[in-house]
Amino acid sequence: SSSFSGSTAISSSGAGYLSAPLGNLVSCSTGVTVSSASVVRVSGAISSTNGSITLGDGDAPVILEGDTAIASGTAATVLGGTVDGAFSLTIAGSGANQIVSQAGAVIPLAAFATGATGTISVSGSISTGNIVLGNLATVSGAISSSQGGFTAKAGLSAPNDLRINSPAGAIVLEGKVAVAGRAAFTAGVSVTANNTATQFGDVVTVTAPAVTLAAGGSISAELMATNATISAGSNAILAGGISGNLDVTASGAINQSGPLSVGQRAVFSARSTDDIRLDDANNFQILAVTKARNVVVRDTNAITLGASFIAGSLSVSAGGAISADALKVGGLASFTTGGTGSLSLVAANDLASLEFSVGGDVTIRDVNALQLVGGATSGNLDVESAGWLSDSGPVTVAGNASLVAGSMKLANFAVAGAVGINSKGQALVQNATSLTVSSASALGDLELVATTGNISNQGPVTVSGNARLATRSPSLIQPSGPATATPLAAAKPPLAF
Repeated sequence: SSSFSGSTAISSSGAGYLSAPLGNLVSCSTGVTVSSASVVRVSGAISSTNGSITLGDGDAPVILEGDTAIASGTAATVLGGTVDGAFSLTIAGSGANQIVSQAGAVIPLAAFATGATGTISVSGSISTGNIVLGNLATVSGAISSSQGGFTAKAGLSAPNDLRINSPAGAIVLEGKVAVAGRAAFTAGVSVTANNTATQFGDVVTVTAPAVTLAAGGSISAELMATNATISAGSNAILAGGISGNLDVTASGAINQSGPLSVGQRAVFSARSTDDIRLDDANNFQILAVTKARNVVVRDTNAITLGASFIAGSLSVSAGGAISADALKVGGLASFTTGGTGSLSLVAANDLASLEFSVGGDVTIRDVNALQLVGGATSGNLDVESAGWLSDSGPVTVAGNASLVAGSMKLANFAVAGAVGINSKGQALVQNATSLTVSSASALGDLELVATTGNISNQGPVTVSGNARLATRSPSLIQPSGPATATPLAAAKPPLAF
């Protein structure tokens, strides 16, 4: 081993050497500076008790001749030139440590690590093995580990863009991350940046099997992953492809900058005062909203809605069928399907009002009152409401309609086929054309109105209260099945519900 008691400067017109072969130690009590006109070659353990260690400069690169560990005690280590060599490099010091130029650009390092104290400024690093930054780091260039992973334990800042590449390992950002520009992370295993104090100044692009991103502010992310979890302290803006599950939570609005494709389940949660708008050419399999104000969803194919709670309105447009678990929507729920796609909402839904434009059959179940604002289906309509069933706009049905409710008042229907009625209270059904009743049961009064045609029945009509039938054409009412309670009669004034 070699020991220097004072501040030491080593200068060479040729190559400069500072090495401790075979595990020996080069130590300095108050620091060392090594400069050279050509190159500085180092290896082994190099330390200083309380003085800085400076190796190389802009004209003299630093070459690792073996595994190298540099410890500057309470001071700093500065590598002034580029650093190359197929060996490991460890830097420890309580001061402002610095690698002025890129490390491993010509010959990748075997590994690179820093201690837990002080800071490190890196202009970029390329390694075949692990890169572990134990202290607070500032990175101004690209970081790459071809066979290992990257870990920043105490926090990381980038004054411009940040690029980290770990195609065979994991990227773990444990402390706060502050990136002024864009951030790009590529990992073969996972990317984890889950410190809620993190701030991303621009778009974050992530490619990895497993992705976890958190930030105290907004996150704008472009993702290519198997599974991804995003947590934003403000707004979240997303795009990309997820083959597995996607979970997004935001203390603000959730929007998208491009199409989203999610192979399994996508769950979105905003505040009850913020909107979720996913209206690009998306491809979801199952989508759930645990909390939001207003929600807009567009899907190019069929979609299943998971159990969702929406304070305001819900608008869903799909290229195929729409089905759902239990939905609770405080405002208007609107559904549009493409082609012959059906609408199937058969769980314990609680929809305040509903409109639909559907190419196939429509099936609706609601645990409370339901208002049909409007609707059109080329198939059949099956609606069951535990409370009042009413309409406020035209409802057009090319097939048959089955209507079940606590009570119902439907004055804007246009059903081409037969209508089945089952009411635990009163029932009024007015059809824009003739009205064919497949069967009817009303524990209260029943009123049937055919605006332009006849009224006929195919099966039993059972009424516990009064039955009043009205046509708006010269045709007579034509009963073809049995009826109980009040006998069928010609047009009379409508009931007042």
